Amino acid sequence: MSYRHFLADDLQAMPKRQRTEFVQGLSGIKSLFAIVTSSGSTLNIAPFNSIVHISSNPARIGYISRPDNNHRHTLQNIIAHQSFSINSVREEDLEDVVNSSENLPSDHSEFIGKHIQPTALNNHSVPALQHADVQIFCEYEEHITIPSSQGILVIGRIQEVIIREPLYQGEHQEAWKDLALSQGLEHFYVKGKHRKITYRH
Repeated sequence: MSYRHFLADDLQAMPKRQRTEFVQGLSGIKSLFAIVTSSGSTLNIAPFNSIVHISSNPARIGYISRPDNNHRHTLQNIIAHQSFSINSVREEDLEDVVNSSENLPSDHSEFIGKHIQPTALNNHSVPALQHADVQIFCEYEEHITIPSSQGILVIGRIQEVIIREPLYQGEHQEAWKDLALSQGLEHFYVKGKHRKITYRH
């Protein structure tokens, strides 16, 4: 069996897109989620595979955002409006959710021109992704800048979790087995099937 070796200088010498795809993929296959936020007048949706458990008592969840700049609409909306939802991604929604990573003006909703839709507003100030099997409504709690990379850990306190009833049985969260998964920027898996979708940011 042969192995390839990559030193830090080798990674740095890779073209940016190749390096990003390679390094992101090193941490393995992860669940893909769609985060929905609101600017007050415009709904934003963006794909993330960096969702992390923070604590169980009280229930907190978070995600890693890339370094802040003028195009981080998800982060800006969360801080400004104090709420967001984290949603699982179904097979039929995968391409639209991935394509919502496109860099658009802040007043243009990524929902426009796609078949994915937000839920109606009920008890929360921000909707979820319609038909998502798992919907997690969060209240913004804090964000922490990681000094070494300037990446940002965004933490929310869970206010409500909605899981599709037939997929949840007692303590066995069966909803998770059919969630969309991602590895790196452009490789996705649903129900064991691989798909490549071009990253459009």
